[in-house]
Amino acid sequence: IQCVDLNAMKLVWCFDAVDDIDASLAIEVEDGGTVALYAANELDHRGHNGVSQMFKLNALTGELLWSRDSDPIHQNDDNGGGSFATPAVGKHDLSGLVYYHVCRTRQGEGMLYALDKATGETAWSLPLGSHGWSSPTCLYTQSGKGYVLLGSSSGTLRLLDGLTGQEVAAIKLRGNIEGTPAVFDDMIVVGTRSCRIYGIRIS
Repeated sequence: IQCVDLNAMKLVWCFDAVDDIDASLAIEVEDGGTVALYAANELDHRGHNGVSQMFKLNALTGELLWSRDSDPIHQNDDNGGGSFATPAVGKHDLSGLVYYHVCRTRQGEGMLYALDKATGETAWSLPLGSHGWSSPTCLYTQSGKGYVLLGSSSGTLRLLDGLTGQEVAAIKLRGNIEGTPAVFDDMIVVGTRSCRIYGIRIS
C-alpha cells in the first residue's frame, strides 16, 4: 500500500500488505483527526492454505494500528481465497464497526467479520455457506438503525442486523452476486453473473 504526494509526485510512505490486494481501500476521518485506512489481502502469492489479514492503518503516516487474521483459508482452484471485497465502514449506530468479507474460509465457504474499529477485536462473525467476492453495503433507517447487505456466489443476497449479524431477510437470485449491492431510498439494485440486474424493494 503506497501513499503518494500528488503535488510533488513523491512517495510519502509504503506499507507491506503481505499479499495481493485487489479491492479498493476504505477511508474514514475519525473524531480527533486520525484518518483511518481499512484494507484486507488475499491468499495468493503465499499458496493455497493460510489466512487473510485485515488491516487498519493511519492513512497520514502508514502506521499499522491493528491487524487481524481471518479463519483458516482452504482453496483448491484458481478462484483464490482471502478478501476480494472493499471493507464497509459503519456509521450511525454501526459507527464502532467495520465489516470484512473473506472467501474460502473453513470448507471453502465465506465469512463476514464485524470488527471493532478501535481494537480489531471481533464483535461477531457469520459463516455464509458459500464463498463470494461481493463487498458489503451498509444501509440505515431514518432513525440511524444500521443493516448490512451482502451477496454470495450461490446467488443469496442477505440483509443482516449490523450490530448482531442476525439474518433479517434473504433472497435467492439467479447467478453469482459478484458486484456490490447499491441502495437508493427503499430500493436495492444488484447485478449477477446471469446477466441480470435486479431491483429489490425493502419493506
